[in-house]
Amino acid sequence: MSSKKSIIKEQGIRVAIDTGGTFTDFQIYDSSSGRSYELKTPTTPEDPSLGLVTGLEDAAKRFGFTLSQIDRITHGTTIATNALLQSKFPRGALITTEGFTDILEIGRHVRKDVYSLEPEHKHILIRRRDRFGLSERMGASGTPIKPVCHKSLESIMEKIANNGIETIAVCLINAHVNAQHEIEVGDQLEKLFPTLPISLSTDITPEIREYERTSSVVLNALLRPIVETYISNLETRLKAIGINAKVYIIQSNGGVCSPATASKEPVRLFLSGPSGGAAATCHLSLLQNKPNLIAMDIGGTSTDVSIVFNGKTSDVYQSEIEGCALKLPMIEIRTIGAGGGSIASISKPANLRVGPESAGANPGPAAYGLGGEFATVTDAHVALGTINPNSFFEGKLDLSGELSRKVIDANIAEPLNSSIENAAEGLVEVVSARMSNAIRLSLFEKGLDPVDFSLVGFGGGGGLHAIQVAEEIGIKHVLFPRYASTFSAYGLLWSNIIHDFVVSVYGPIKEAGGQIIKAIEKLNNDALQQLAEDSIALKNSELKTALDLRYHGQAFELSININSDQDAAYIIDRAIKDFHDLHKLRYAYSQPEAVIELVAVRLRAIGTIGHSARPTSPCMSEESIHKRDIYHEGVVKTVNVYKFDNLLANESIEGPVIIEQPYTTILIPAHWNTQLTEFGDLEATKRENSE
Repeated sequence: MSSKKSIIKEQGIRVAIDTGGTFTDFQIYDSSSGRSYELKTPTTPEDPSLGLVTGLEDAAKRFGFTLSQIDRITHGTTIATNALLQSKFPRGALITTEGFTDILEIGRHVRKDVYSLEPEHKHILIRRRDRFGLSERMGASGTPIKPVCHKSLESIMEKIANNGIETIAVCLINAHVNAQHEIEVGDQLEKLFPTLPISLSTDITPEIREYERTSSVVLNALLRPIVETYISNLETRLKAIGINAKVYIIQSNGGVCSPATASKEPVRLFLSGPSGGAAATCHLSLLQNKPNLIAMDIGGTSTDVSIVFNGKTSDVYQSEIEGCALKLPMIEIRTIGAGGGSIASISKPANLRVGPESAGANPGPAAYGLGGEFATVTDAHVALGTINPNSFFEGKLDLSGELSRKVIDANIAEPLNSSIENAAEGLVEVVSARMSNAIRLSLFEKGLDPVDFSLVGFGGGGGLHAIQVAEEIGIKHVLFPRYASTFSAYGLLWSNIIHDFVVSVYGPIKEAGGQIIKAIEKLNNDALQQLAEDSIALKNSELKTALDLRYHGQAFELSININSDQDAAYIIDRAIKDFHDLHKLRYAYSQPEAVIELVAVRLRAIGTIGHSARPTSPCMSEESIHKRDIYHEGVVKTVNVYKFDNLLANESIEGPVIIEQPYTTILIPAHWNTQLTEFGDLEATKRENSE
């Protein structure tokens, strides 16, 4: 893109920023015209806020607006995920009930590899010497059995003061039923350590399952100093360049929160970036009137898959990241180690394997010319001609086709006694097959059929694999968003404020009517108070309630949405019916005669933050196409190459063709047609009788 002057009028500018490990993606939305613009800049890992601010200054110059015009910034960040992956945490302490200090190491007796003779590695977040048992006990019913022993607490606080502790987590047994002891301990800690971050489990995840609750609050405590520092640096840098915009941070549940909330509860920021892609797909579902979509976000090291069914994503309330348990609401996203930088290798006997190992950003694929010695997915596309090495990343990064061919020949083609082109095409087929399997699993475990869905391909590599994946799983419609490479950032533009609240209520659901109504009243009050603190008017507030239910004896729950405006009898009868139906859909059976247990009452508070009208696409103008030779389906073919921004509306294009965007490439193979939709996205459809 060339630099442009006065594109954006004197109206409010909304900016969405998705900071990844390699690049930082920007979406700039002009509220006066409804136009969106995209930009990518290199991420600065040593301080991501520096690259973010640099990108904002670049965007202002390129698209013709002043920084003072920005009135809202929505930000997705990988800072929490990166800290966990790199184990770069401050020294933390855990205070728990006496006798439970080893719960982080004991965990759950579930083995991923049941035949392994070696014990599985556990990611121990806090060393044993920094875990302290407190003399106290709360009963399972919420009745105090043993009060907090202040002498015991004073001894623990003295050890914390003398051991260089930088952050503290508190997780007492049965605190989710009665938080009295945790609050008492938290008050004492704040008095003695006013500058230390203190996290209470009842503020983070007041639910049953001690291991998951402990792991979640410990992660929150360890992340607080890191995220607080980052957000402080970000706010300082924004003010220094004259930006006084309202800033929101995207959470794992797909909603946004204030920087203050993100600093206090940073554990909610895992999957911050990928959740933007899921939110964008929900928005696309509405625009295109396609209720069932599969989001496939292909980046440099991984592919993220999420499902939009009947216009909505699914949530999970218990998950695991890098071996650490989390008990928090998150958009259900399946991630596999397959992306542009995934490394290909040959395993015995002569099997081609791709990923999960990645070349990363440095040295990256061999084509980057930074010393990469292994064949990657990106190298395969360069060798096949599907990626133009001279126009990669707006032409700012020159790729070497010679280096790509060299590593493919040495690592893949020669061991398989194959040509370089066949080896490269095989590499692409193998990684696409892994992506297909991830989608199949995401659908089949919910009892869903791929033929009822359209596939959405985005991220840097989405356009090169989406149709191949669709063919493998029987999908005949594929969407490529106008801003495919920055689509996750685009999703942040349409995210609302979301807060999740939960109350643990345990027992047979038919006997819990009074408890349900009481829990709903408490959750409603807490939610409306939080939305008021976020300056959300009542007319822009929405409350959604659900019950976590299970059959007696089960160790997992299903969340059932309810109408909280009805009386207890109606709520219970309807929830029971819906639970049986969902259980049968999910697990292929139900037990109408079994006792159904209530585990928790949940509430999601949504605050709409005033989105503008639907975005419009830039004007299209016809331009002469050019041609390029690619290796496709076993032979060299000369195909037409189009620039996405020069496509004409309503013009059907027959594959095989290549369509180039500034930061990604779309491959439309033979037997497929494609054309622009009303909103400027690209829709590809498999031609009839092309099997």
